[in-house]
Amino acid sequence: MHAIVDRVERVLDAVLSDEQQPLARLSLLADAEFGSLAPVFGLEGRSTRLLPEIFSDAAAVGPDAIAVRSVDGELTYRELDRQSNRLARILLGHGVRTETFVALGIARSIESVLTVWAVAKSGAAFVPVDPNYPADRIEHMLADSGATFGVTTRTHLDDLPSTVPWIVLDDLATDGPNAVSDEPI
Repeated sequence: MHAIVDRVERVLDAVLSDEQQPLARLSLLADAEFGSLAPVFGLEGRSTRLLPEIFSDAAAVGPDAIAVRSVDGELTYRELDRQSNRLARILLGHGVRTETFVALGIARSIESVLTVWAVAKSGAAFVPVDPNYPADRIEHMLADSGATFGVTTRTHLDDLPSTVPWIVLDDLATDGPNAVSDEPI
């Protein structure tokens, strides 16, 4: 019981000292408690490859194999790689860089996989935002994550707040004859 009271006091002290601090960033455990949770032993990780390299390697192994499939269609690794290169270039052209956060206002779909791949290639981090969430929750997620940009589809654009600029995947600017190059990043 004493440990629970200590945790509640830590939360109250933190909230009173900085009321703008997101609750997710509060530490409920004392340092000793945290250290005893799960000590990790074992070999050091071996891979130093980044997510875009892993994606590119997968595309090189079987470029004509199906990478993603849904009720709406499918894409091969080659198609997914090319389309994600195009979207990554568009993101870079809009100022998305390493350590920026890009909101993905897209329901689970081929487009959501494509967008994750493109954001990884741009060096940014993605923040998945379910466009079916209530508007105030989405606004909080955008503000809390620090997302400065977003990617969505026409279907969801009207449901998303205008607090960040949104690239609309199915606009002619991102798809069609005048689209950006799909050469590797």
